[in-house]
Amino acid sequence: MPEQQSHKLIIKDISKTFLTKKGPLEALSPTNLTIEEGSFVTILGPSGCGKSTLIRIIAGLEEATAGEIYIGVRKVKGPGADRGMVFQNYTLFPWLTVEKNISFGPEIQGNLKEKQEYVEYFLEMIGLQDFRHHYPAQLSGGMKQRVAIARALVNSPQILLMDEPFGALDAQTRIIMQEVLLKVWQKTKKTVVFITHDVDEAVFLGDIVYVMSARPGSIKAEEYIVFPRPREFELKMQPEFITQSRRLLGLIREESYKAMK
Repeated sequence: MPEQQSHKLIIKDISKTFLTKKGPLEALSPTNLTIEEGSFVTILGPSGCGKSTLIRIIAGLEEATAGEIYIGVRKVKGPGADRGMVFQNYTLFPWLTVEKNISFGPEIQGNLKEKQEYVEYFLEMIGLQDFRHHYPAQLSGGMKQRVAIARALVNSPQILLMDEPFGALDAQTRIIMQEVLLKVWQKTKKTVVFITHDVDEAVFLGDIVYVMSARPGSIKAEEYIVFPRPREFELKMQPEFITQSRRLLGLIREESYKAMK
């Protein structure tokens, strides 16, 4: 049983099999992870390895075939305010302004008045206080994703789940968003589980990088990232960073070739 007084995330023997017209499809074989409270974890793996399935199960958006998930001592049984989710697609309400998108959660929970200070705090943190009355159609992709991150954080989740949140951005905007996210994380110290296909992104952001095997996915390797924080873009030019990224890329290529057989 998970220890008391902890918000660590414990993934215990989680597996998932989808029923298709062609028969059962095993997406995840039994997977185990313990993610410490306040850590920034990134997950890599070949396409179709079950990364998104795993994070959706953690979020309570997908039901596992077997296994259990705990946050501290509490078993996860579905979606909850203790987990915030940011998707690759911005999922903003197009008819609401930036401010209204961020305050949507507190408003429907009936505690907007007490959360208004949080709304202002995150508007300033993501640098969009001058765009509070703009609508999503008036924003760039990076700005939309900043709004999505603020909207998830304003509800004070213990864990922020991010499923390839920068995957649709151009290279320059993606780099900027990585730095923005790190600054937000440094201030909030939320536990972050971040799914990505980008090896450099995983190493730049994470405390630990987990590599998943080809389908059915499971944890193949873990790599501790020891570069000091705060991190700046120039880190990616350092020989040690390049060496670590190449090693992880080799693991992913190996699993990708397995998936093609």
